[in-house]
Amino acid sequence: MYDPIHDLDAAEWIDETIIQEVIHDTDISIMPMLLTSYIEESQIRLQHIEKAIQLTDHAALEFELHTLGSASLALGNRHLSRCTREMERHCQKQQWNEAIALYPKLVRIAYWSLIASQERLELGFEV
Repeated sequence: MYDPIHDLDAAEWIDETIIQEVIHDTDISIMPMLLTSYIEESQIRLQHIEKAIQLTDHAALEFELHTLGSASLALGNRHLSRCTREMERHCQKQQWNEAIALYPKLVRIAYWSLIASQERLELGFEV
């Protein structure tokens, strides 16, 4: 089955405008730490999401999706943010099966978006 997610390059995964805004609003020297922390924390959040699904813990699922979505958007990872927001909306409407049905998509998007985040980190930062 064709998956268009694979066809995106790093520039399409990470919104450079947001990265530059973060640099402008903070300091360029903290960007490596911010992205490294984001990548690590996102992996933990994804584990928490999987566990919440396994335990049918709807409150934890909604919380973890919201947290991952917010962090993703704040660091320019729009695709992952959109996917988590879609799942979160289903949770808010108590449409648990619909939210959980999107989990495989979330895993695929998270995989590729975190690779892109790592690649962006390795490029370094300039003003």
